Parts: sequence; structure tokens; C-alpha cells
Amino acid sequence: GGNLAAIRINLQNLRFRTKQDELKATSLLQLVDQTSQNVRRAAHNLVPPLFGNIPLTDILQSYFSLLNSPDILFHFCSNKYQSCFDPRQELILYRIIMELTSNIIRHAKASAATVQLLYYPDYLEIIVEDDGVGLPAAAGRVQGIGLSGVRSRVRSLGGKLHVDSGISGTTFIINIPVIPQHAATC
Repeated sequence: GGNLAAIRINLQNLRFRTKQDELKATSLLQLVDQTSQNVRRAAHNLVPPLFGNIPLTDILQSYFSLLNSPDILFHFCSNKYQSCFDPRQELILYRIIMELTSNIIRHAKASAATVQLLYYPDYLEIIVEDDGVGLPAAAGRVQGIGLSGVRSRVRSLGGKLHVDSGISGTTFIINIPVIPQHAATC
């Protein structure tokens, strides 16, 4: 972030010999600004502001309300989610949802997606579904790092992941058990 700010300042202070040079610099300034926004967004997605101070469902509701665009409509819903996970575990849950959402945006060619957090006394169920093109056929394909990370995170929480994908979309169903020592605080 600091380096991008320095690049921006130096670009603004350049003296231009031609109008074409000035147009190139303006284009570069726009690219620096866009990159700065992307870096800021990525940093916030790693650990969003106020994480741990407000409920996970509120963070997700805010994220999905800002994410909607003419290209893809996201729906987020949750039943009466109760925090039965410590902050580290909730951050893992958040990252699972962010990765699946990012994959929908980048790869699914979907027009709509739904993310649900359903709390049950013994487990949390996360359902992420889209109406996109589905996952590529698994034959001979190496799983991407994003889905590998999702599988690894789900395993780290003792959970199970089921994927159903076809030409009319993809559904991820994740069940994360409520660990007994945490259940007492629910």
C-alpha cells in the first residue's frame, strides 16, 4: 500500500513533454488507484475490520450487500446463528465462504448465488450454491489451490464437504460440528 502511494505521488509530479505522455500517466494513475483498492479489499478479506467485535453473520450480510452487481446477484441468509466457535475458527469459516464466493465470481459465469449459514445445536451447515456452468470434469484435472484450501480448512474444523456440480450450477454443502467445549458457551 505504501509503495503504491509513493508511485502515485511520483506519477503526479512528473512533467510531461507531450499530451500523449500525460495520457499515459493518467492511465497509470488509474491503474495504481485500482490496484490500491484491490490491495485494501484483499487485506480486509484476510481479517475484516471489526472481526471479533460483531457477529460473523453481520459481517457476511454487509459483505454480500456490497457485492451485488448487475452481473451476479448474491443472496445471503442465516437462521439464528449463535457463535459456538472461537475467533480463530470463525475466521476459518469466513475464509471458506470468501473463497467459494470468489470462485463463483471468477469462474462460475453465474447470474445468481445463495450463501446460507444454518445453525443447529450439534453443527453448523454452510450451503453455497450458484446457477453457473458447474465445475470442470474431474478427469485428469488437478484441483485448484482455492478448492484445496477450502477442503483443508473444512478438515481443520473437523467438518465434511459435499460438492454437487453440473451444467446448471454448483452446490457446496459443508457441515462443521460444534465442539462440546465450545457448545457450553452457546
